[in-house]
Amino acid sequence: MLKSRATPNELDGPGAARPTQARREREQAGPGRDLVVNPHNGRPCGCGSRGCLEAEVGERALLDAANRPAALFGRAAVRTVAEADDPPARTAVG
Repeated sequence: MLKSRATPNELDGPGAARPTQARREREQAGPGRDLVVNPHNGRPCGCGSRGCLEAEVGERALLDAANRPAALFGRAAVRTVAEADDPPARTAVG
């Protein structure tokens, strides 16, 4: 795991505290807990919470954004989205 040792005194500009903030958020998540990135209207997560990083940007989120059925999952399903030439897949992949 990479750890940033940057502090606001070492950096300039509005993003100066970001490395410290990111580290604080990881530490708050703790072992065995997901990092919540969208607590207010996030997608349900397998951990029982809502808006966790995995739920927001993980495999299922990508497949849902590409309008793929819930029965599809895994690397092959993600690969079909990445290689597809239909509008929902292009939007999901960005």
